[in-house]
Amino acid sequence: MSKSWDDILQNYASQNFQIWTQERANQISAEDFLRHKPASLATTTFLHYLANAQTTLWDAFFAGIQSMDANVQESTVFAPLRYLLARATRVAVLYGEHFAWKSPDQWSYLFEIAPLEEERRYRYILAHPPATVAHIQQAETVLGTALPPSYVQFLQATNGLGIGTNEQYFICGAGEARAAWDDDVTFQAGVFTKPLYHEIASYWFQWQEIYAYEREQERETGVNTFRSDEKVCIPFASTCDDWCFDRSTSDARGEYPVVFWDHELREATLRYPDFTSWFIDNVLNNDEE
Repeated sequence: MSKSWDDILQNYASQNFQIWTQERANQISAEDFLRHKPASLATTTFLHYLANAQTTLWDAFFAGIQSMDANVQESTVFAPLRYLLARATRVAVLYGEHFAWKSPDQWSYLFEIAPLEEERRYRYILAHPPATVAHIQQAETVLGTALPPSYVQFLQATNGLGIGTNEQYFICGAGEARAAWDDDVTFQAGVFTKPLYHEIASYWFQWQEIYAYEREQERETGVNTFRSDEKVCIPFASTCDDWCFDRSTSDARGEYPVVFWDHELREATLRYPDFTSWFIDNVLNNDEE
């Protein structure tokens, strides 16, 4: 049996999250909710627009994006995300630290998404304040490569995305808003108490550490079970296993193909030509969680 909206919010409250919804606006104003909390201009704008009950959830979200860059037009926002949020029926603005993963920016926006088919249940996604150019450049510097334009466009709308109420599955964000940057820059292999960040550079470091360890184990046994080279992969999302950009090749637009890394087979298989087509199939049009 799926949980109700109120049950989900109560679960967050039990984890010491502070919660604001349009339905509770008569109990606490957006201004009062923001007081004494560090918030980006995008978050502040989003909340203020939500306080107007006549504003659609998408319009409020877009206003937050545009507050960071007045030159952004609605038509240039990552289209599959725009279509997804057009199906949003409710939103809760959350402030707090998730129990399974960490983020320096503790703001999340929990959207309830109407299903594509009536017999399906509602879905939930966690959006975040948009990434800045500096956040994206931080990740690119650590990774030593440019991120594909479609993924950058996505990050400039939401700095990562949680699929499910607690980001059980996720798309990584970028930069110091989503990871303690000193931990990334001074990453230490073999330290197993590191916090988990849903940030692409941090996730790549941890991913490489796992496979470096497994390759060393195989060298000691003389058996190689790797069927493809994990070193060309940059993992950007986790569902049943990791989805990665294959940075060994790119098209004329600078887009990397998306491969699925099967941990059991230790093999990457090509699935999609770019991030946009991956997002459409796995997030926009997928009603399963």
